[in-house]
Amino acid sequence: MAKSKKLESTLTSFLSDAIDDTKKVIDDIIKSAGSVESKARKAAGDLRDKLPTDADIKRLRKRLEDLSKQIDKLVSLKGEGAKPAKKTAAAAKAPAKKTPAKKTAAKKAPAKKATAKKAPAKKTTAKKAPAKKTTSSTS
Repeated sequence: MAKSKKLESTLTSFLSDAIDDTKKVIDDIIKSAGSVESKARKAAGDLRDKLPTDADIKRLRKRLEDLSKQIDKLVSLKGEGAKPAKKTAAAAKAPAKKTPAKKTAAKKAPAKKATAKKAPAKKTTAKKAPAKKTTSSTS
């Protein structure tokens, strides 16, 4: 009977230790999962705070439209040689305004200015470098 009591206590002690260790592992996992979740929630909140609002987007679109108008004005001031600016998404939504085509008046020749005579341009010929011979070595 002494052997069976000792066996029972050893078995009980072993199972008790195994159960306690398992509980500790599960508690550690739950604690880690909780900290991961709280960090993820905090990061999501920070990102949500950084996202632009609808008002921010409307302001940006308005600025973009204003800049596009300024660019178009600058291009028109520069002359016909420049390409017109691409329309933005906001400008593409608005109906296109029809403007009459501008007729360009014949330009008068500017008055002749006294200029120094330029020396005739010298013709230059590019000299070709002699081709280098490559030697291949076998290893």
